[in-house]
Amino acid sequence: MSTVKSIPQQSWSQEAIQSLLKARTAPLQGLSDTALRDFVAAGRVEFYAAGTRISSRGEKRTHAILVLDGVLRVYSVSLDGREYLLSMLEPGAFYGLLASLDGDPSPHDAVAGEDMSLFLIPASAFKRLMTQHPDFRDTVFGILCSRLRQAFSMLDQFAIGSPRERLANRLLALASAYGRPVQNGTEIDLHLTQDSLAAMIGLSRQRTNLLLKAFESEGLISLTYGRVVIHRPDDLASMDQAIDMLL
Repeated sequence: MSTVKSIPQQSWSQEAIQSLLKARTAPLQGLSDTALRDFVAAGRVEFYAAGTRISSRGEKRTHAILVLDGVLRVYSVSLDGREYLLSMLEPGAFYGLLASLDGDPSPHDAVAGEDMSLFLIPASAFKRLMTQHPDFRDTVFGILCSRLRQAFSMLDQFAIGSPRERLANRLLALASAYGRPVQNGTEIDLHLTQDSLAAMIGLSRQRTNLLLKAFESEGLISLTYGRVVIHRPDDLASMDQAIDMLL
């Protein structure tokens, strides 16, 4: 892991971290107060500048990570140097759960998308919490199952999905994770460049731009700088309904 920032942007108390978990991390909202306090007491806060490499593919992970503020970019790089952006993790999201639990190398790269604060929990403490608190264990299993389903969906999209289906699926997934209600639909509350979106679905920026404009002309979405509002999610969902049935 790269050099830690010397000056934090925000001071994070244990109480502030608990409040974030209750407000932004839906899977942990049902935890007992005791499990939540033990979880927060087990880790530490570190601060990283934008562009700092947090994790490298093939690296042994010794900590599970919770994003406190900022955005963590998680991606893979192909043999020919193309980047595939897997996710952009915002406050309340976990990173490195699988590698922390099984001890195998990290399957992805991760870099700080902006100045950010991370909460690091040693893998040994994380596994101990799962033993001590069955509700925490069940929550972690639930997160992993959800991510496994997402991974299956992504694999199917790339195997048999058309470019339109891949874009529709990714917009719906982002809306599920980062959506907030607005007057005329659901806004993806994430600054999302077309380069980033293109990297998520394995298309060029130009092709992605054409597809977005087509969706907008059909009234499915509307676009502003760095933001997408979804107006007709059912129509987007119908594009990959056949793929979802395979799961």
